[in-house]
Amino acid sequence: MRSILLIPAMALCLATGSCAPTGKASPPVIHFECLWWSLAQQEHFNPNAPPTKSTLVRLTKWEYSDPVGVPHPDTVDGVIQYKTQPSQSPRAELEWHGPHPVTRAVVLLPQGSGRYVAKIDFSDPTEFSSVSLKVIDADGSVTSASLPIVAGD
Repeated sequence: MRSILLIPAMALCLATGSCAPTGKASPPVIHFECLWWSLAQQEHFNPNAPPTKSTLVRLTKWEYSDPVGVPHPDTVDGVIQYKTQPSQSPRAELEWHGPHPVTRAVVLLPQGSGRYVAKIDFSDPTEFSSVSLKVIDADGSVTSASLPIVAGD
């Protein structure tokens, strides 16, 4: 019965154009991730010949408190995920928070299906307390997420 009603509704939608997308994408969800060593790789870890980092780990902070057990990569991916593909690619900025804040534009790499990745260089983050990834959509709306930085001992 549902399929019988669905076919006329789809025909009406297509004929009137009322089912066309509005062009307004839902706000993105932002998180941070990196490749790191799996627990199995860490068991017999040789720092003189480390294995390839192959496990995708979601980060809630960048921390250098344990050289192997706590992820603190040189490159972090800022992942921006939309439920629906935006009509135009968003812009993004990185803001490093600390005694001398720095804001930089960042290149977003489209991954398909509404997913974009910003590669963030963490080669020397110790003077900063956090980094924020801010996404600016074509309509001017802003979404951001922050990753705290803990330098360790």
